[in-house]
Amino acid sequence: MTGSAEIQDSPPKNSIPIEKVGVRHFRYPASIAIDGNEQRSVLDIDISVGLDPDKKGASISRITDSILEGLESESEFLDFKNVPEIIYAGIAQKIQYSGKVSVHVKSEAFLPRMIKTGKEGLVSYGIGSGYSVNTEMQPTKSIEISVSGMNACPCTMEKTRSMLISDHPEYEAFLRDIPVVTHNQRNIVNIALHGYDFDIQFSDLINSCERVLGLPQLLKYGMDEEGRQIIDSHKNPKFIEDIVREISAEIVKSFPDLPDSVSLNVSSESLETMHPYNLYAEVNMTVGDLRKSLR
Repeated sequence: MTGSAEIQDSPPKNSIPIEKVGVRHFRYPASIAIDGNEQRSVLDIDISVGLDPDKKGASISRITDSILEGLESESEFLDFKNVPEIIYAGIAQKIQYSGKVSVHVKSEAFLPRMIKTGKEGLVSYGIGSGYSVNTEMQPTKSIEISVSGMNACPCTMEKTRSMLISDHPEYEAFLRDIPVVTHNQRNIVNIALHGYDFDIQFSDLINSCERVLGLPQLLKYGMDEEGRQIIDSHKNPKFIEDIVREISAEIVKSFPDLPDSVSLNVSSESLETMHPYNLYAEVNMTVGDLRKSLR
């Protein structure tokens, strides 16, 4: 009887190379450390390998075995940034027919944060880490975060300001000096760095984002914190384009040692309250090109 490995090694009907084949959303519970904060979490793992035109199929069972063996061999808390490289080491041993391998791991991190009122609490962030190797065996690392905040619409604010001045001309000077009512929305920012070659802390990336986006969204607010969140966002209203541009510039400023070759992707999606659709913006360029744009 022909084994599955022999079938996968046989030539395909159409000799076409496949860029990526593998598994997505392989979920596994693990004890992880994120910037020194230890927690239990569920890892969401994507793995792909390249497939030559003369090979019918990939060895999927070897891929999943590599995940389990790599994670189960670690008795201590895993440094989350190193998880993709741990998994890759097993794949490199088991799947020698493909020099092109990509491992990407996502999870949710609950990190302690403090806001201006002095209140401290846990904040949920999306985190990601990647490790890939091309056919020349050159490794590439990636790090990602997802941050939720609140932004206020500057366009509507100026429209309501004009309407209020029209209704109450005696208060014009006062109304021009303060933030006025506008619609606000929850904003989801995703940041990814590809090709970096030194240690970057998730918390440092988060800080860069929140210096633009504003206060972190604690799991529990008091009335004072809610009020401060709203006032601060209305004092500094932003278009979604402002958000991605300012965060991109802040990252270049915060990480002066980032090589020009590193690829930076910053995206923002506003979950609109006034409209039956969301707004979206994205910056995707190398750090070197970004530095040139900022000169």
